Amino acid sequence: MSQSLPGVDDFNFLNATSDVVLAAQNLRDEVAVVYPNGTTRTVLTASDGLASPTAVRGTTLYVTDGGLVAPHHPMLQTGKINLSALIDDGVH
Repeated sequence: MSQSLPGVDDFNFLNATSDVVLAAQNLRDEVAVVYPNGTTRTVLTASDGLASPTAVRGTTLYVTDGGLVAPHHPMLQTGKINLSALIDDGVH
């Protein structure tokens, strides 16, 4: 996937034909996009409400937060993926 992306707990392709990946970084409280050339971009962080993201799934983004660190509130977060914003940025 990308050697510059530490602590990936789970990843998922944007769809069945995509070569772009969403990656949950549990210990960093981040979700990143990974492009085919290895370039990465952080798209969600703790300031967006993430706490120990453990999985990403689907064309609608589902992020499971494990609640592994204080305040220990596991939850499921959802969001809409703007595919054009992730794909049409010229880095892949």
